[in-house]
Amino acid sequence: MNMVTTVDGRATIDGKAYPIGDDADHYLMRRLRSFADAVIVGAGTARNERVSVDIPEDMQHERVAAGKSANPRLVIVSGQGEVKLYKSLMELGKENLIIFGSNKSLLDLSDYASVHVSSHPYPKPEEVISTLRNQYGLTRLLLEGGPKLNAAFIESGSVNELFWTIAPKVIGKEGLPMVMPTSNLPVKTQLQLVSLYVSDSEIFTRYKFVE
Repeated sequence: MNMVTTVDGRATIDGKAYPIGDDADHYLMRRLRSFADAVIVGAGTARNERVSVDIPEDMQHERVAAGKSANPRLVIVSGQGEVKLYKSLMELGKENLIIFGSNKSLLDLSDYASVHVSSHPYPKPEEVISTLRNQYGLTRLLLEGGPKLNAAFIESGSVNELFWTIAPKVIGKEGLPMVMPTSNLPVKTQLQLVSLYVSDSEIFTRYKFVE
């Protein structure tokens, strides 16, 4: 899981996360994507951020040399709502765009994406992970939010590491949190610091989830 927040805990500014981090954070985001088989985002994040998983050319060359596709696949997870595809998503193709949701109208997008309709009101993380592994052979997954999706994956014990950038900004107004408030997190959910790096007052942390 990779996220960026302000010092006062906001994961979005005016609905978007991208303006929070600086160039170093944006580079780290792309570098983490370069190691992933797939990037997982919620439908709201995909819509608000106009998500693109294209990575720089030098990173693409590294992936291709390792026998992978030039870019990771994009996985969008929705609940009972619709998923609206903007042009760049429609151009990804069924091989590179995978959608999970519970609304059967998502099947209308089958010309543009590989669609999986869940029997649950919100697709379970275990279901998403199992399908990506067994049907697509995707095992290295990068979760990029939003807060509802982050909470669901943490609740299910499906997150093993967290890359968290803390930007030296205080916005002092409403913005989405990194994880949606929930009463279902295990009481003993604990993280252990793996590494910490500081660049121009921006803090880059890496944690692992421990039992």
